[in-house]
Amino acid sequence: MTGFSFTAADFLYLLTLSFGIAFNFCFFMGQYLESRVKAGAAMLISMAYSAAAALLFPHIPVTVRSFSAPLGTLLLAFLIYKGPALRKIGTVAVYQVCILFLDAIITASVKLAGIPIESYTGSRLFMWVNNVVVVNLTLIPVALLLRPWLRPKEKRPAVYAKETVGLLASLFVSVTIMMDFAFALFSEEKIKTLAFICTAAVMLVSAVLLLLWTLKKIDAFETAEQKKILAEKECEFAEERRRQAGRYKAEVENLEKEISSQLGRLAKWIECGKTEEALCELERSVAETQKVPRPRVQPDPLLDYILSGLQKRCDGAAVCLKTKVGLSSFKGVTDVDFCTVLTNVVDNAVRAVCDAKCKNRFINLDIHRNGDILFIGCENSKTASGEKAGKRQFGHFGLVNIKKTVGKYGGDVQIEDCQETFRIQILLYCVKLPEFS
Repeated sequence: MTGFSFTAADFLYLLTLSFGIAFNFCFFMGQYLESRVKAGAAMLISMAYSAAAALLFPHIPVTVRSFSAPLGTLLLAFLIYKGPALRKIGTVAVYQVCILFLDAIITASVKLAGIPIESYTGSRLFMWVNNVVVVNLTLIPVALLLRPWLRPKEKRPAVYAKETVGLLASLFVSVTIMMDFAFALFSEEKIKTLAFICTAAVMLVSAVLLLLWTLKKIDAFETAEQKKILAEKECEFAEERRRQAGRYKAEVENLEKEISSQLGRLAKWIECGKTEEALCELERSVAETQKVPRPRVQPDPLLDYILSGLQKRCDGAAVCLKTKVGLSSFKGVTDVDFCTVLTNVVDNAVRAVCDAKCKNRFINLDIHRNGDILFIGCENSKTASGEKAGKRQFGHFGLVNIKKTVGKYGGDVQIEDCQETFRIQILLYCVKLPEFS
């Protein structure tokens, strides 16, 4: 019975330890790299590696362990995550540096306190608190702090002073917890031990609450930033429409003057009996009038802005664009959600098609509403290279945003990644059309 009880405790220790290590690894890497597998599978693979390392490392010489641990982490990153090799190596290097820096702080603190190093390195409780509690409370804020520098340029969030201070504070608290716990674990004075334990408990709760508050604030600021970008796009669209209307008005005024003079000439030719010349001049005038470019306006101004921007980008990259739009001004979804879905689809299609051969660049965009279902379909060419396939071009951040937005409406996203084409079909179940429509 005692052996079974020890085995169960040993298994629980190994399970929680591997979970803590896998969680901080997946969270840190997930901020900068796109996973090949789902989040649950990535956690299971990382837990299996962490459990194997925890069982084998005590029987491996320290020198071999020092080289095998970073190498194993690097191989794990190559197995789970996609992206350029240099980017993976750099991210893993930063991850390892953060862990080594934390270990150095803890080791120095314990040594200054006069505690023998052997007494805490062999303690399971100390190792569990260090890897499950302290490392996670440290690496989560560090990963968020490094996002503006380690993420790709197109996905870098803005840096906010208050949130940075909050993350630094939670980082300081997590290190303090580890030092307090070390002193409490190995101190011989009971009163001092109790004081350290109470302090560590208070600091632990404070760190978790502070980190949760900071994460909520960061999410709120990112949402506000997305709304601000949408508002700026709407203002830009309104200004472009105003300039377009001004140009069109000037062209119409010039045409009115030309037509007035032409009508005068036609009247004189008719009076002189030159009817054939008058007819030819009239046909020429009509043809010239039809050549005047008129504003191309969709029923929905936001859709008109997005499609006009897409047309400009396709013209500049020699992309054959075909659009099939059957949508009234009443979309059935909010402007923010509609813009989130369509702009992500369009942006990723343009990025993917630019890697294809010039003679085979095309984008076919279909947007229509059938009853209570809003359909957005896009097919585009892409390079046949595996490294630049459509799923890579269809960025992780964009796909997550699309799925999250579509999920609000109980919709569905279907992706078909072929050798040289990429297709995405999006269905959103919208609110019902107004009775007057």
